[in-house]
Parts: sequence; structure tokens; C-alpha cells
Amino acid sequence: MLKRPEVLEDSEHGRGLWLVDALSDSWQVRPSQYGGTAVSFTMADAWPPEGAAVTEPHSSASPHAVGGPDASAGRQPAPWAAPGTWTIATDGGAVVSGYLPEWAEDDPTEVGVPPDLLPSLLTQINHRSLFEGPMMPLAAPDVWDGVEEDAVFEGSIDCNPYDEDARLRMPVVNLHVAVGRWIPALDPQGLAEVAAKLRAHADLLDTKVRPALVAAREDWAAQHPADE
Repeated sequence: MLKRPEVLEDSEHGRGLWLVDALSDSWQVRPSQYGGTAVSFTMADAWPPEGAAVTEPHSSASPHAVGGPDASAGRQPAPWAAPGTWTIATDGGAVVSGYLPEWAEDDPTEVGVPPDLLPSLLTQINHRSLFEGPMMPLAAPDVWDGVEEDAVFEGSIDCNPYDEDARLRMPVVNLHVAVGRWIPALDPQGLAEVAAKLRAHADLLDTKVRPALVAAREDWAAQHPADE
């Protein structure tokens, strides 16, 4: 039976199993026919439901080693080496893989990871797809002087499958309203509500605020003819 080691408070190593235990709902170990130990664990409400798969490590001579020949030689495999799957291989022989959605712009695949860093790498996995927002003239006195063109309501679809917050283990939208302002973690219903409010506000600007502005300017010009 694999036991969690006792570690000193200032130790830089030996906390791998403690982190696995803290982040997972259950975990188990089994001896590997290739040497070392394979650790598997599950997280409740993780996305996708089956979570990551921990597989037996392949020998360095195997043509099926993680990422192909580059991985067996200890080099970083090319992104999307296995479409639909990301894989992280530790230098201790454990291999963890999970679902890589087609829309994700980055592949977290990595090889030669120290076992102690595996739990940390898993919590940092972020599947992301960015989308643009319209450019507007913005004033941000605490960031820049004057007025500059910058994007508003840009953002991304994000999924963090090992986040402590179960809501973020499903794809959500993070909406960047303007400099330093976000509407975070929107599910489909939340995004629909934001879109409806923006459409209603656009109608307000076009049908009420704009005519009121025109009238205000005409009234001001009539009262200040010398300003023209």
C-alpha cells in the first residue's frame, strides 16, 4: 500500500500524494508492469464526467509512447499530437490524459513532469477560446492618459476541469466589459440574460438617449449662438 510521506513544513518535495488527496474525491494506486506506480483519482462533478484517465506508462522503445517518438526521446510533443486528448507524463512513469475539446486554443500536453508538480499542473489546465469585442474610445485615468481605442465586451469561453469551483469545470463565458471590469463565469442562461440587457440598452441609447441628446444640443445652440 502506497503511503503519503511525512514531510517537513519547509520541504520542497514529498507533497504529491497529499495534493492528490486534497484535490480528489477518491484515489487508488496499482503497481505498473513497466516499473513505478500508477495513481488514478476522480473528482466529483468534474468535466467531462469521467475525468482524467491515468494509464500504464509505455517503455521508451514503444512506438505508442505519449506524443510518439518525440515523447519517448524526452522532447515536448507537438500540440494536438493526439486529437481530442491531452496527456501529461511524469518522469516517474505515470501518464494522465483527459478530453481536449476541439474549440480549445491550447494543448496542455507535457512530458517529463516531476510527480510532485502533477496536481498543480492539473489545477492549471484551462481550455480557452477567445472572442473579440468592438473597439471603443475609452478613458482609463488609472491606466493611461487621455482617450484610447480599446475593446469592450471581449472575452473567452473557458473550462477548467480541475478547478476547486465546480461551476468552472463546465465551459463558461468570461466577459471583459472594459479595463479591469469582468462579468465572470456565465453559463448559457446567464449569457442570454446579459445579451438581452445589452440589446435593451442599445435600444434605449438609439430610441431615447440619442433623440434626447439631439434635442439638448439644439436647445443649447439656440441659447448660445456665439458658441457656434
